[in-house]
Amino acid sequence: MMMKMAIRLMRDKGLAHLAAEFSRFSGTSGQLPLLHVQSARLKDIDESVDFAISGCRGLIAPLQNRDEIVRLLQLVRDARPRCVLEIGTAHGGTLFLLSRVAADDALIISIDLPGGEFGGGYPAWRKPLYRSFALPKQEIILMRADSHAPETLRELKGYLKGRRLDFLWIDGDHTFKGVTADYETYSQLVGEAA
Repeated sequence: MMMKMAIRLMRDKGLAHLAAEFSRFSGTSGQLPLLHVQSARLKDIDESVDFAISGCRGLIAPLQNRDEIVRLLQLVRDARPRCVLEIGTAHGGTLFLLSRVAADDALIISIDLPGGEFGGGYPAWRKPLYRSFALPKQEIILMRADSHAPETLRELKGYLKGRRLDFLWIDGDHTFKGVTADYETYSQLVGEAA
């Protein structure tokens, strides 16, 4: 429901009006990055999850079970990863939440397949919204690509510039074959645990 309303608003009045509408609900001045301004006031993981679920009229609600995502975020927060890869972005809720628990200067990369079967991929108009999740010293890179394609791995390595991943979140292709392929491809980029 919220997604249809946001798409209609975007189509009828444009991205600037959509950003202003988000701002009206987040108490900011009408400019992206509105979500990081609002979320800077969030005190803990539970509050961040609640904001992602119901903030912005549910537009960035994560698809995961609330209790499971809270526990995962606690583990990620304790590790404070500086280099994060998310495969499968959908509504952006998990991307937002990972930005809240990653290191203040983290590189966060998202790979999502436009028109993908599991979540449908996100439309291009969401890119400014998703980039706005970054805290002031963080960088979010959005790759709208097939995680199974060899050129996607090459492009990702270009962004990493030799860095190792500290956290890999696979939530794209939900088939056994697809998850296995993502794991075999991207786990090689994960560094050793400290």
